Amino acid sequence: MNSSTRTLYRLEGGVDNKALREILEEANRTPSMAALAPWALVVIEPPYPDVVFEDAVETVTPLEVPVSRIVGGAGVMVAVLGEKNRPGALEAAWGVVSVICASAHSHGIESVVFNPGNEAAVLDLFKSPSWYRLAGIVALGKPGEALGTYQAKPLDTCVIVHKRGDNHPLPPA
Repeated sequence: MNSSTRTLYRLEGGVDNKALREILEEANRTPSMAALAPWALVVIEPPYPDVVFEDAVETVTPLEVPVSRIVGGAGVMVAVLGEKNRPGALEAAWGVVSVICASAHSHGIESVVFNPGNEAAVLDLFKSPSWYRLAGIVALGKPGEALGTYQAKPLDTCVIVHKRGDNHPLPPA
């Protein structure tokens, strides 16, 4: 299994309401323990407040490109919040982040995941109840200018087929 080269694009608009609704519906169906859905989704439309970009860190690629340069032109952003006192809630919220990215991709929409530097200020911006933490923000849009390429982790280092009776240890990460 070979690794693949991926490209990070500057996001530029391009998310229609129908596609966004379908993406959010898929995200809302993400499995959770006892179907509690311990998350909330906040849709952020442009223009984006500066506090979202202050000291923000893009969490998916190894590239060092300022978040505002990547996602400043995004069509929409979705903040994914997890209940901070419920066991496993932030992990479940990260599952929602993954579903949003996969669903967006199936609609021909690029996604970039990032975390702002000042989570408290961003949660205050949303008037978020005190029982939530920010899992991440997913920016969605059509691909614009290519900002760089990187190697994705090879599939054969991520997927192990285990057969009954196989006593081989897992390879190092």
